Amino acid sequence: MKYTILSDQKHEEKIEKSLFIGNLRHVISPESAKLFFQEINKLHSQASHNCPAYILGKKGETTFCSDNQEPSGTAGKPILNMLQRHNLTNVAIVVTRYYGGVKLGVRGLIEAYGGVAEKTILTGEKTPVIDYVNYICTMPYDFYNIFSHKIKIPDVVVLSAEYTDKIEVILQTTEYAEKELLVVLNEMGNNRMFVYGRVKS
Repeated sequence: MKYTILSDQKHEEKIEKSLFIGNLRHVISPESAKLFFQEINKLHSQASHNCPAYILGKKGETTFCSDNQEPSGTAGKPILNMLQRHNLTNVAIVVTRYYGGVKLGVRGLIEAYGGVAEKTILTGEKTPVIDYVNYICTMPYDFYNIFSHKIKIPDVVVLSAEYTDKIEVILQTTEYAEKELLVVLNEMGNNRMFVYGRVKS
């Protein structure tokens, strides 16, 4: 299961005299992630480095990270790895560094950037990414009471109902409850007067 966050999260700490600041935000597109990066870059324009990463998509299939002039592989990748380790998606993060005069070395940088990213993630709560699906159902009036009774399933809600010569109802459910709903719809579908289909998203 993938998770996301609902509100901004922040963590800061000093590591070997360098100040590290992590900022994490919910985003829905590369464009919104880039706007967030610009906001942090402006806020911390005097920082030595602002290292960004994001992960997007239902399965976290779209990713981006940058070392922002830190040695290759020491900042962006460790930050992105933490987003993936915590099964996050639709989030963007920037780990800012104000250099304090002490070099950390490759291993030290990897641990610092990855550690600050993880602590930033842990400052708040994750929420599951739920995929919703809709079904349209058409039936005669005398079938509606049976229908209303049978669809009383957790996570199934009636979005709308239109009354003409028949009743047309749009249902919404989660991907987790869809299988249970389909059992009920298939059963009612034995009556040729009842027609249903999944609404294309």
